[in-house]
Amino acid sequence: MRDFLHYSTDPDLWKQSGSRIAERRKALGLSKIALADRISEITSCDRQTVSAWEHGKAPINKLIQLGAVCKILECDPEYITCQCDTLRKQFADPAARFGLSEQSLEALEAAPGPEGFSSVVDFVLCSENVRQAFRSLLWLYETLPEKGTGPDPAGDDAHVIFTGGFDGVIMQKTDFYTDPFGQYVVQPEQARYIAEQQLIAEVRKALEK
Repeated sequence: MRDFLHYSTDPDLWKQSGSRIAERRKALGLSKIALADRISEITSCDRQTVSAWEHGKAPINKLIQLGAVCKILECDPEYITCQCDTLRKQFADPAARFGLSEQSLEALEAAPGPEGFSSVVDFVLCSENVRQAFRSLLWLYETLPEKGTGPDPAGDDAHVIFTGGFDGVIMQKTDFYTDPFGQYVVQPEQARYIAEQQLIAEVRKALEK
């Protein structure tokens, strides 16, 4: 922990650290009392101390307390002391470089090799057609209107138009079908179905290869 001294002397980091402790504690379903009790099984601690940490009024100065907090909250000291933004410090660099979530990195780490989940990720990343199909499906789910919010308030004629012209975004992500006039109008449910079927087809083709 190269910057533990920085954390110990910077009140702004105490507040940030306190927010992380509180957020992580709540995510694990622990109360302040429960956290204090768990820490006290390892070293001295009470609810007032935990409250002071969470409200940014004091840093965790004792390394044994910091170690206990990290053990209970299932994270590294660097996360609690705001030296990295991921629960585990080894994931900080790849998360920043590749935009992957820490949960994804944990899944890859837990199942590496040709028989693990990493083989699925490798398959997806190496197949341009599969990546394109995923992008199309995600775009549809993120942008299609909910029923009742389309052109007709009742939702009966809500639709999506797939343009035939290339505009740098729409055509790249919705190049499923076009009619003779360069556009294809479908219901939102149909658009999702088309996207899902395209993805399934691309995966099947890739598996056959």
